[in-house]
Amino acid sequence: MIFYERINKAGFNIELQGKDGAKFRKGLLTVIYSIAKELDGKLWIHLSLARPNKYPTYEEIKQVKDIFIGDVKAIMVFPESKHHVNLHPYCFHLWHCIEGDSLPDFDRGYGTI
Repeated sequence: MIFYERINKAGFNIELQGKDGAKFRKGLLTVIYSIAKELDGKLWIHLSLARPNKYPTYEEIKQVKDIFIGDVKAIMVFPESKHHVNLHPYCFHLWHCIEGDSLPDFDRGYGTI
């Protein structure tokens, strides 16, 4: 229940809920949140975030990540063209592996990326 309280406090309203996720809206920004076991056998959170006529800003992407996933690593993937699916022209996707970190530490000991 804390998850929904955090999202409501941030101004997002739930529009649709299913067994593995939900659709939220704040103004013109839409977020689709889902959790699923992927082909690697691990449990992943997937966020789709979009606006109707322009891409979400970096600040919106970061805010959505912090609200819906938390202060953890998230991945934005740029796939090969043959694997690229674009159902919405202004949509970004974030992924977070719940069952372990799927990426190396990119700060290389400098403390920041």
